[in-house]
Amino acid sequence: MFDDREVRIGIEVNGEMQFYHGAACNVKITKSTDSTQNSCDLALDNLLPHTVDYLVTESSPWIPDRNPKLVTIMAGRQSTGVENIFNGDIVSAIPGGPPERSLTIKALTQNGAKYKWTSQSAPKTILLSELSKRVAEACSLRLRFEAAEKTIVNYLYNGPVTQQIKKLEQVGDVDCFIDDDELVVKDFGKGMRGEVRVISTQSGMTGIPTFDEKGVKVTLLFDPTIRLGQQIAIQSEVNKAVNGQYVIYQWEANLSTHSTDWQLTLSCNNDNLKSIAEKREAQKKKDAKSNTKP
Repeated sequence: MFDDREVRIGIEVNGEMQFYHGAACNVKITKSTDSTQNSCDLALDNLLPHTVDYLVTESSPWIPDRNPKLVTIMAGRQSTGVENIFNGDIVSAIPGGPPERSLTIKALTQNGAKYKWTSQSAPKTILLSELSKRVAEACSLRLRFEAAEKTIVNYLYNGPVTQQIKKLEQVGDVDCFIDDDELVVKDFGKGMRGEVRVISTQSGMTGIPTFDEKGVKVTLLFDPTIRLGQQIAIQSEVNKAVNGQYVIYQWEANLSTHSTDWQLTLSCNNDNLKSIAEKREAQKKKDAKSNTKP
């Protein structure tokens, strides 16, 4: 038997974070390991009228030079506590009709940084870990570096702050993505270090996992400790063809405090794809040797 679910929402109001706990809300969060911004759609009821008015006004696209208002989502169970599962900037806030004081909020990770310009240059050669550290600092993120070390030559960047992450991914030939307040840099196609989580009916899997164009999709009861980029092992008694080890490339949570939604949907690459980077590097070396032959 599961204990009560917990959702805590923090919203920046007049420069201070206001936290809402126990309010009726619906949350949809989508994260991915590509350059797409992580997104959150939040519907929250029973806010004070002046809070609704403030957020609706301050998130208007017609306000010039506005500072984005922050939103943070934490979720879990009463017995295990909550985990931070989203940080982002509010891009829109739409009020609902009376008598409910409801508000629908759309937020995107690091959205405000899209409008900040930066120039970054490095020495003729720089280690990938050091370059990753510089990019994380520019984005005000903690760094989780799990990639093989390599040397980057003649790095130069000029553009929006957050687009450095895409540039880092290209020059390092690695996976780079934001997860909450972390910049994750890991080897292309490989899972992050740590525990391989078993996904089965015993661990909360609901429905039947199915193949998709990139690997497999599986749905389970929401578990905030399962992270984007993590390795999982699916064990299905109904569809045994999907059983095996995978890496999460998309993480989608649908949560509600006053309805049945409490699910996590994972889209995953087959774990065999982690060999792509090694095969690509081996082919480069083979081609280089061929080009040097007389």
